[in-house]
Amino acid sequence: MDHMECEGVGKVGRGEKRRAMKDLLRKAQPKIILLQETKLDLTSERIIRNFAESLQLEVTFSPATGSAGGLMTLWKPSVFSVEEMIQEDKFIYIFGKMKNNGSSCGIGNVYGPNLAEERENFFTWLGATINNIMGCCILGGDFNVTLNLQDRSGGNGGAELPFSEFMENQNLIDLPFHNSEYAWYSSRNGEIVEQD
Repeated sequence: MDHMECEGVGKVGRGEKRRAMKDLLRKAQPKIILLQETKLDLTSERIIRNFAESLQLEVTFSPATGSAGGLMTLWKPSVFSVEEMIQEDKFIYIFGKMKNNGSSCGIGNVYGPNLAEERENFFTWLGATINNIMGCCILGGDFNVTLNLQDRSGGNGGAELPFSEFMENQNLIDLPFHNSEYAWYSSRNGEIVEQD
């Protein structure tokens, strides 16, 4: 069965969950959307394209490897014009121009490795990849690490030196969450649940 998973909604494949995600996105009207852990493979391309089209968004995706991972990046073509794209199994990068002012910008969608022994190589590779990209860079996603132990709420580990060094070497700033820190989809009653 095809499904999608994203922070804010959970697995989306059954009709009611897909509708809940569409309703959430229609209400929030985001300009750019970064989804991780979609668990969608290449055979799900039709579902992905239909989902994006129903929201009047452009889309690119990186399929899951087996039952893990998968990335999807969506954007409003009236807001952002994509000129270049990098697609890897744990990274999607779109580079283009904001249509309102013509400024160049790159947006990266990251799904970091679950295994601690893979993270150092991943962040080294990601840093080298970003260093080869010119212009403004915005990264979002699930890095599968935290910068501070107090940020940890379950998940796969605490603060890690390779991630901290990556953030520092790339001059990246950790932006705080707006409103709630986490949200998920409750399949019991079909509502979005927010944790403050």
